[in-house]
Amino acid sequence: MIHIEHFIFNSFQTTCYAAWDEEGNCALIDPGCNSEAEVKRLTGFVAAKGLKPSCIMLTHGHFDHILGVAGLAALYGGIPVCM
Repeated sequence: MIHIEHFIFNSFQTTCYAAWDEEGNCALIDPGCNSEAEVKRLTGFVAAKGLKPSCIMLTHGHFDHILGVAGLAALYGGIPVCM
């Protein structure tokens, strides 16, 4: 079973998703985190659930969807970014 949680980030109200399986493997989708507080909200959720981010997926390249990509990819050990 796949689990999905959504978050709303930045002034454009961009929807970000965390999707994970029963083993805790997680994809972060459209992480438009634009502030430290937004990043902490997402990473805090990931940590609280014991998730293991394995990739960042982007539905497209508009800036409001990619704001958090570089920081999150680095934080999670250089996980791949897919578009």
